Amino acid sequence: MIYANTAYATYRLEGDSGRFEVSMETSQLKEGVDLVKVSLRSGTSLVPPELTIAWTHPAKDIQASWHPATDRNKSFKADWMKDLRSNAATSAPVYSLYNLNGDNRLTFALSDALHTAHYSGFIREETGEFQIAVRLFKDKTAPISSYEAVLLVDTREVPFYESLSEVADWWASMPEYKPASVPEAATKPM
Repeated sequence: MIYANTAYATYRLEGDSGRFEVSMETSQLKEGVDLVKVSLRSGTSLVPPELTIAWTHPAKDIQASWHPATDRNKSFKADWMKDLRSNAATSAPVYSLYNLNGDNRLTFALSDALHTAHYSGFIREETGEFQIAVRLFKDKTAPISSYEAVLLVDTREVPFYESLSEVADWWASMPEYKPASVPEAATKPM
């Protein structure tokens, strides 16, 4: 297990790295926004091992949750329930916890929105905390020799939709997710 600390949390990277050299490092994008970078390297192409980035968040002044597949259900999942899943074809790896005023308490997003990621923000009643986890390579994938993903964790007290908008901007700033240009004809009525 690898640990990395920030002013906000202690992040754990759990799992057997196998023959990969695995690292995790943290930085601060701005006040209240952590970045957690996970890297895997190997001299040859191998099937990557399942790895989990995990941490806890106090269940204080949080009344609702949001994720892209949420529909109208804003309730919390218990720690014994199934986690969420996203990949290039469905949903997106982003999750938000907020209060009744719409104030962000925790929003997290993964830079790798193409590969399948499993993620959760389960409430653990016994400790009064959310058990947060992002699972990489839970589903089998093709062999690789290197991989890098960054987890953005926003704990600022801003409207949760502002935090989510900044996640969208963060993704759009990455070359692999640069929004396509819209031709002029597409803006005209049919």
